Amino acid sequence: MLGARDKQVCARLARCGSAWRRSRGALERMGRMIASALLALAPVAALGASPWQEDSRLTARVAVGQVEALRVAVEDALIPLGFHRDASGDEHPANLIQGLLATLSADTHAHATMHEAVTPGCVTIFVSNYDRARRGSAGLARKDIKKALGERFGGAIHFYADVGCKHAL
Repeated sequence: MLGARDKQVCARLARCGSAWRRSRGALERMGRMIASALLALAPVAALGASPWQEDSRLTARVAVGQVEALRVAVEDALIPLGFHRDASGDEHPANLIQGLLATLSADTHAHATMHEAVTPGCVTIFVSNYDRARRGSAGLARKDIKKALGERFGGAIHFYADVGCKHAL
């Protein structure tokens, strides 16, 4: 048997439940409208740039005073692949990232960034390729960078599996 207080709680819940069902219907209608708009735009999006992307990462550690030399060696390795240092200078939004050493682009199909990690002398190089026709170029860039760094630094450079330079390769 329900007491007076229990009946009040049940009555309030019933009102809330019916109000929730009404608002849920409005949300469902809004969701359907958004889904319809996205489906209508899907063919247009398919005509634009493909979301395809391949990435490659290389993490290396040198003596603290050699980080600038590492940056130059990486840029020198990427220039023959069509990369150039971004001309936007300090105004580029990516330059607001702490530890960013350089950003490079190869027209609109590839991008590379170099970041210095918290560990002194630890630098991570990211290369991304956005053009499916140039498949494999991110891995090729990684290979060329590693070779150039090995030639430049010899035994003074070490490569790591993680961005914090904790797990050597």
